[in-house]
Amino acid sequence: MLQRYGFIVKAPGYDANNANQTMATKGFTTKMVGVSSDDEAMVVAKEMIADGIEVIELCGGFGERSAQEIIAALDSNVPIGYVCFSESENHKLEELLVQDEGK
Repeated sequence: MLQRYGFIVKAPGYDANNANQTMATKGFTTKMVGVSSDDEAMVVAKEMIADGIEVIELCGGFGERSAQEIIAALDSNVPIGYVCFSESENHKLEELLVQDEGK
């Protein structure tokens, strides 16, 4: 039974030493860490794996290419996935990002 989950968020300005949180219940723990680069994500993921995290997800900010590069570099038995949006939701996200660029 899955009991230890890790989630890595990527955004400018995040620092894994300061942008991290652990939520725990009696039977389940989630560790969330913010990073600002793929290299930092690899370091954090290695630490998570060493600490017994059983599944890791990367936020959609990594994109498929970065996520695949991180997964390949880690070469771990721990499943590592990344968040992505459905086609209709991705359209909404793209509109939001275009609006942000105009500000």
